[in-house]
Amino acid sequence: MDEFFIYDKFTLVGILREYTYIKWTRRFNDTGEFTMETLATDDMRRYIRAGRILYKGTDGEAVIIEDFTSARDAKGDEILTVTGRFLQCVLERRVFDYTGTAKLSEIVNAIIDQNFISPTNPNRKIPELRRVAYTLANDPTLTVEYAHANALVEIAKLCQANNTGFKVKYNPNSAAFDFSLYEGKKTNAIFTENFKNVLEQDYYERTKQEKTTVIVGGGGNGLIVGDEAVGLGRKEIYVQADMKADEAAALALGNDTRYANRRIASFDTVLNMFALQFPYKTYWDLGDVVTCEDLRWDARITDTVLEVTEYYDKGGLHVTPVFGDTPPAKGGS
Repeated sequence: MDEFFIYDKFTLVGILREYTYIKWTRRFNDTGEFTMETLATDDMRRYIRAGRILYKGTDGEAVIIEDFTSARDAKGDEILTVTGRFLQCVLERRVFDYTGTAKLSEIVNAIIDQNFISPTNPNRKIPELRRVAYTLANDPTLTVEYAHANALVEIAKLCQANNTGFKVKYNPNSAAFDFSLYEGKKTNAIFTENFKNVLEQDYYERTKQEKTTVIVGGGGNGLIVGDEAVGLGRKEIYVQADMKADEAAALALGNDTRYANRRIASFDTVLNMFALQFPYKTYWDLGDVVTCEDLRWDARITDTVLEVTEYYDKGGLHVTPVFGDTPPAKGGS
């Protein structure tokens, strides 16, 4: 079984070698999460504490333990269930104000610098968090206005609307949490039953909430975003902009509204790890552009891998990626 390392901040307290399963869900432009189930041994009772860090030892990926439950099963065994989120969740700990027009990277850097690294109030500083150098090929200029906003929520929204990822890597050697934005790469990977590299596949298409055209009132004296849509294909929505907003801000509001109400199409796929012509993490990874198809529905998506769930158990590693938009929960609307 794969080994995981448990740290108290940056001090190693144990190596996790035995567990029933670990579900490790990675997300491109949001915080990931994990669930672990294991027997509640004496070692586990020493290791597991809220706030400690579970580290894979590769790729800088780590999670913060947030909750755990101990319960006895029908056999009388004490079962420990542990949950938490990736290090990106530390961004949730600050609220902020910001107004301006700048590149995406500059806006995000300002949020990080002013609220985590060099805030006016020193009590707001998170000494472990640092911003590492990065460059974006796609770095659009945006107009934003935030008041008492949550840093994690708004950074995630910015990244989702602009197909950009963000991560916070665990760096025990430097005693740091390293924040950066990043972009995926285009690949020729294809996942299809035709190639026998798919075990299970769910295809989702949702159009009930879709809006193609946003009529923005107020700011900029009113404007229309998506006016090219016509006839039955045109689905309008009205939003009110702040009367003080200029045309750039009104346009940004219109684009954000259209994105939030876009058509949803995605594949939720379990890969055949024994017949994988496109190896995970070497040929493609989270954030990369791949192709997934379902020949029965004549459906084909070439899009970004927004989410990957790694499932570790005695059978080894199982990988379930989501291609395209994140699908709704099963049984949901």
